[in-house]
Amino acid sequence: MTLAHETQHAKLSALLDLVPLTKPDDGSRFYAPWRDDPRPVPGLLQGAYAYLGVTDFWRRQRHVETGAAAVHAAAEFSRWCASALSVTRTLLDSGRLTRPGELFASAMARRLERWQDEEVSAQARALARERAERHLADWRERNA
Repeated sequence: MTLAHETQHAKLSALLDLVPLTKPDDGSRFYAPWRDDPRPVPGLLQGAYAYLGVTDFWRRQRHVETGAAAVHAAAEFSRWCASALSVTRTLLDSGRLTRPGELFASAMARRLERWQDEEVSAQARALARERAERHLADWRERNA
């Protein structure tokens, strides 16, 4: 999972050397489900792309695991798919992406939307939702 995450960062960093995907920072900060602090648009994009890779890892891993580990993997897939999609939509609505950035984020959103339709057990979805809601509540408490 860590390798998938870091590989995504490396790929996006290489792309950013060629094409600006975000407009200059205007001080706006947003919620990131994988961080405890508000993030600027460039950080949000890095996180969303990294968690696209994390989601894909868990998407595949849930079919390899058995028992409780399979439930955990499915919950991680469900949580990060929903979270990465939510953040990608935030990016698209932010007005802070360049035209290439909009195209890039739109492609991310399409993939995540397709994955949202994949079957996940009710138990795994509930666990994912519980973890996501707990993180958001803690984040709001810290960053009110």
